[in-house]
Amino acid sequence: PAEQVTLRLRVGALCESELSDPVSASEWYRSVLDYDPQHKEALSALERLYTEQQQWSNLLQVFELQIQIVADAEAQLGILAKAGAIYETEFDSPKDAAQYFERAIQLVPDHLPSLRNLERLLRLSKDWERLIEILLHHVQLLSDPKEAATTHLEVGEIYYRELARVDKAEQAYNYARKLDPQNQEALHALGRLYERSGNWFQSLEMLQREVENQGTRMEAVPLLLRIGKLHHEMLADPGSAKASFMRVLEIDPGCVPALQALKEEYELLRSQSAGLVAENIKQREALAEATKTVEEHTAALATLEDLKFISDEGDTGSLAGYFKDGKPVILTLYYSDCPMLCSLVLTGLEKAL
Repeated sequence: PAEQVTLRLRVGALCESELSDPVSASEWYRSVLDYDPQHKEALSALERLYTEQQQWSNLLQVFELQIQIVADAEAQLGILAKAGAIYETEFDSPKDAAQYFERAIQLVPDHLPSLRNLERLLRLSKDWERLIEILLHHVQLLSDPKEAATTHLEVGEIYYRELARVDKAEQAYNYARKLDPQNQEALHALGRLYERSGNWFQSLEMLQREVENQGTRMEAVPLLLRIGKLHHEMLADPGSAKASFMRVLEIDPGCVPALQALKEEYELLRSQSAGLVAENIKQREALAEATKTVEEHTAALATLEDLKFISDEGDTGSLAGYFKDGKPVILTLYYSDCPMLCSLVLTGLEKAL
């Protein structure tokens, strides 16, 4: 067998270098593996030839054999990376490529290049659940709080945009803020989340913190516009809305949206003032009508003074004498000595009372 291996290697080398026949050379090197499946020299030659001939499936088989005979973890990681690259670039299969980097982090869990490649491939294949698991594993290996905050922020974005898990997204954003309190992206994400879920006051808090971070820079303008809009449309607080729009003009005096918003605020205020004036006029007219009614009733009472009636006992008196403050009066017309219907009228009236 040793002689066969040596002979086949020499023939393969002759076909490759002297005859420029890579196909025959590959066959001779391949035949070596029939005698020694882990022959390093033959495998190296096959890797070289299959790469030149772009025989990717055969090359992947060679990589699998090489992984079995390489004891060094770093060398194994390199082979796995090459195999993953072939699946990604030549077969356009990020899902299959990701499997090689999964094997890499099983071999060396804290190998950052493999983790980053796996994260990239999981994004391409849209395997969001697995990507979150890998990111949370990755973040444990980071010593920089800002970098860790950025990773938690990405986790939040995946929960929010891809999985519609608002609760999980909020947790991830808040954890990013805990690691980096001034993280502008985390504040922005929380403000957006609270605004879209109707938590106006929490949204305003995040927006105000963003404005504080920006100071008087132009980046604060869209934030202040959003704050003003929330106060105007959602909280019906024109005073706070006006203050926000005025701050915009302090930074950018020519900001058209702020000028337009202030114009609308003033028009609303003017409309409200006009409404108050109209209501006041209406109240005055009602008061005048009531006064007129009182005057008419007073005149009626004066007329009643002239009406004289004689009681069943023969006493003479005016009808106005019965109309006194705080005492209601019911007037019904009947004969005091009526023997028939008048008594029925009085009885019915009494029962009604």
